[in-house]
Amino acid sequence: MTNAPYTRSTSGSERRIAEEARQHGAELWRAPIGTEGIPYLGMSRAMLDYAERNHVSVRGFFNTPPNRGHWNEVGNAAAAGIVIGELFERSAVIRRARAKSLQAHRAGPDR
Repeated sequence: MTNAPYTRSTSGSERRIAEEARQHGAELWRAPIGTEGIPYLGMSRAMLDYAERNHVSVRGFFNTPPNRGHWNEVGNAAAAGIVIGELFERSAVIRRARAKSLQAHRAGPDR
């Protein structure tokens, strides 16, 4: 699997403004769904943190500029990991099932 090199295509202030705009957009979504009790997972900050921590581009393809457009293969894998982590953290059902599975695994095949 190849990935375009990690590059910052905007200045720090441009990036901060873009992040603030994304967060503002996320707030517009969060308000109505929060009042209805619908769970929400904002991905912008987590995806940006992942890209910076791993020095990868999570958006863009061979025929597009890095860090632009849809999530690429790396971005989709990162998003899956973020969602899985949140499900483990938020869902009591998943936590119980995971604990039961780990307990069975530790008991070994002779159980």
